[in-house]
Amino acid sequence: MVEGKGGRDYAVDWKRRVKAAEKALLDLHAEAVSHLEAEHRAKKFAAERVFRRHDNNAEAAELQRFEKAEPFKWAAMGRTSIQIGVMELIRAISQQSS
Repeated sequence: MVEGKGGRDYAVDWKRRVKAAEKALLDLHAEAVSHLEAEHRAKKFAAERVFRRHDNNAEAAELQRFEKAEPFKWAAMGRTSIQIGVMELIRAISQQSS
């Protein structure tokens, strides 16, 4: 903890700012995941429509590319990393002993 007059207020203010940044990042994460879900639905719809018509399967290939990239796995890992980073920064600010 920061020593001296107002040291505790300083640490509390930093923690509040870190938590606000965490909320902003998690909101951004949720928005990105929403976009990925919509993109995935659209690609699935396009691939199914083409499959029924026995047309070019570029849409099916695009769906496979999207799914192979595992965007939802990476998004979940990103969320976990945000949460871990915030926890570690709060601990640094608090200067907790192990």
